[in-house]
Amino acid sequence: MEKGKSRKVFLSFLGLGNYEKCVYTFEKEKSKNVKFVQNAIVEICKDKFDKKFVLCTPSAKNTHYNSLVNEIGHSFEAVNISEDMSEKGIWEIFQQIYDVLNENDEIVFDITHSFRFMPMLGITLLQMAKFLKNIKVKKVFYGAYEPIKFNDGITEFPLVDLTSFSMLQDWILAGYTLVNTGRAEEIEKLAKNDLTPILKESKGKNEEARNFRKISDKIQQMTLNFRTNRGNEIIIAHEMKEINESVKEIKESNLLKPFKLVIENIYSDTKKFEYKNEENIIHSIQWCIDKDLIQQGMTMLQEGITTLILKEIGESDKYKDINVRGEISKILQKLNNPKKEENIEKIKSELEKKILNVKKINELSKIFADISGIRNDINHAGFRPSPLDAKGFKIKLEKEFKKFKEIWENKNDVTE
Repeated sequence: MEKGKSRKVFLSFLGLGNYEKCVYTFEKEKSKNVKFVQNAIVEICKDKFDKKFVLCTPSAKNTHYNSLVNEIGHSFEAVNISEDMSEKGIWEIFQQIYDVLNENDEIVFDITHSFRFMPMLGITLLQMAKFLKNIKVKKVFYGAYEPIKFNDGITEFPLVDLTSFSMLQDWILAGYTLVNTGRAEEIEKLAKNDLTPILKESKGKNEEARNFRKISDKIQQMTLNFRTNRGNEIIIAHEMKEINESVKEIKESNLLKPFKLVIENIYSDTKKFEYKNEENIIHSIQWCIDKDLIQQGMTMLQEGITTLILKEIGESDKYKDINVRGEISKILQKLNNPKKEENIEKIKSELEKKILNVKKINELSKIFADISGIRNDINHAGFRPSPLDAKGFKIKLEKEFKKFKEIWENKNDVTE
């Protein structure tokens, strides 16, 4: 096989049942009249497989393997699996299946004939192999064979496509990653992969698919803004605004239901953000704490104090001014200097006078100074005389944010 090329692999269980010949159908395709569903699937898939594995216990192999390979002439490689139904035996089966898979395999998986626990085991195993071996699950088939229907003269049965079960697991993990870590790369990738065929078929005219693609891009951009401390973008909250406006439309869509559930989940976070509002900084700090973005949360808290003080004294138009921000930082540091009274007497600028009129400015300056210390600690990799223990950063951030939030929630009482 050409180096670097993905194998196309068929994976199936060989059962022990007494099967009758029948025709299997999938979409517009029909198989020959066959006894074994494996031959039907291989035929319907045009036998475009590099490897065809049948997983069989010794009993199943002795009973059916020769009949399977002789029925039409397709070659299948038998993979012996344990008949032991204990927990140890199940894990042995798990390992036996996993070992036949290679990096980057593309899998068509048939679960028609197997032990009752095997579909669950197989789907779980493939999910693990997606991460450890980068496999791709192209199809999961179940042949809806019902012997009792032969009594009514029915000899044609559908192949049921259960691939969505595997897709759902991907979406669950991507949603979990987004909600718990604030990373949306998998969401964006899944939306792209699952929507591209729809957009291709409609030549880009499917409005729902286009909207889903746009929202997945906005989610990715939003999370990047948090992870890279893009304060201006968080204040403007353009992405949150678009996500929030799309929630109702997405709820009514029939496309990608798992994506809809993810959107509804993150809406509980994004609905707090208001378009072009400096106080989005407060919500962003909570986001960082919830997602364990500790360094980002520290930066946002310290810079947020500066930004919100500017808003409170009527100088919002200057929150991007580096020189003004630097001056505020110096003022707040002065207020925590042992010679505070002496420093205050030297204050002369109008900006400094306005800041001194902010009620509880001493408490705010103390939070600013404390966060400055631990922010320097983490930014300088702990190469300091008394570095904080790694577990202490989140505790400290939560404590300082709680103090800041209590002050700012009573912001109507902050300035004179």
